[in-house]
Amino acid sequence: MLRPILLWGISICLAGSSAFAQSVTMESLLDEMVNREAIARYPSPTYTCRQASSYDRDSVAPDKPGWFANWDRSQFVRVEERQGHKEYVLMDVDGPGAVVRFWATWHGPGGGEFTNGTLRVFLDQDPRPAIEGPISEVLDGGKLVGPPLSEGVSPETEYRYRGHNLYLPIPYANHCKVTYETAAPVDQGAKTGEALYYQINYRTYPQETRVESFDLARLRQLKSKIAEVQARLLQSGWETAKSLPATSFSGTIARGKSRSVDLNGPAAVRHVSLRLEAQDLPQALQSTVLEIEFDG
Repeated sequence: MLRPILLWGISICLAGSSAFAQSVTMESLLDEMVNREAIARYPSPTYTCRQASSYDRDSVAPDKPGWFANWDRSQFVRVEERQGHKEYVLMDVDGPGAVVRFWATWHGPGGGEFTNGTLRVFLDQDPRPAIEGPISEVLDGGKLVGPPLSEGVSPETEYRYRGHNLYLPIPYANHCKVTYETAAPVDQGAKTGEALYYQINYRTYPQETRVESFDLARLRQLKSKIAEVQARLLQSGWETAKSLPATSFSGTIARGKSRSVDLNGPAAVRHVSLRLEAQDLPQALQSTVLEIEFDG
């Protein structure tokens, strides 16, 4: 038997639209991270999402041998010699583009202590790295930024099982190469040597897109911007939306009945909050339908 449901409250927050940047910079990418409207709009400039990772290179196609190969660690694009040292290339792509997420986890040979090798990011064919340092410090040790843009999982997790994350955007005008150097032995798939698992998510923009490449000096200039973005990323959706104009209503809804509200635009719904009270709350949540119709 369905019982009347008390609609404790529904609140809908609205906001207008805004324009998006046509050129790509660290600042525009940071702004995009906290711009909820951007999620609902076709991006401008457009881009293609891509990934470089440590997937097992023996896995080529379903009709080829090795499709289920699963040594997804210490797999690289190639190995290079640089200043007398080996560098393992994680990513080597043409731009314009931007790295938007870097995840990695690691352990030393045989599951032992990790050597914390050197991560380098080269931009636009410059032989000098734009970013260089121990991989743990670059990804989540605070070398570039603090949390949540740079943060690993709980320190209560055993170190070799922790994920390490960097979300600071790294734009580049025409090329990006990421390398790793370690003193430990490395073999393909880390069957005996040092294990490095990684995923680098990046965007590729159309060739005509203007991109201002990442620069450490510019990063320091954006200190206040980064602090603002960090704070907003830690806010809940309601904290972000509650300052906007809102429409709300409450009351009891009998079986087969409905309540509605009309919103006049142009505008954008930024937050919908709904709370129900009923004797059988799981059933109420399952049988209450929310409908939203736009422009007739």
